[in-house]
Amino acid sequence: MLELEIQNCKRREELCITIVDWFYANYLIDYELEVIVEHKNLRKDSVYGYCDISPYEECGWEPRSFLIEMEKTLTIDTYIQVLLHELYHVFQFCKGDLAIKNSIRHWKGKSIEGLEYEQQPHEIEAEEKEKVLYESFMEYLEDT
Repeated sequence: MLELEIQNCKRREELCITIVDWFYANYLIDYELEVIVEHKNLRKDSVYGYCDISPYEECGWEPRSFLIEMEKTLTIDTYIQVLLHELYHVFQFCKGDLAIKNSIRHWKGKSIEGLEYEQQPHEIEAEEKEKVLYESFMEYLEDT
């Protein structure tokens, strides 16, 4: 079961629901999850999106509650790609490949603290999957 909450973006709400539902059905169906997608101004941070364990989540090794923050001014295509990228991080957390323990990110059990963004293995994997996910999602949209 998926519990989804979308914050601060009525104009993209339907698209957001469609993307999250599609991703959940294809990659996360075995998990009971809570996902909050918050739309906000992230330009000051020079990023398009973030995915993290919900601040209310207690367990860092098997999280089931997530907060995705999305830049609110993205084009539709970029929005889709970024949201799929961030949802892939949810998948990584659920599989146990990505974890946060004592505020330190771990990849497959090893600390990745101090690695530059481009060197972080979870980002490398999500970047590689992002384009495939985008193409699959667009095919889904064409077929519906």
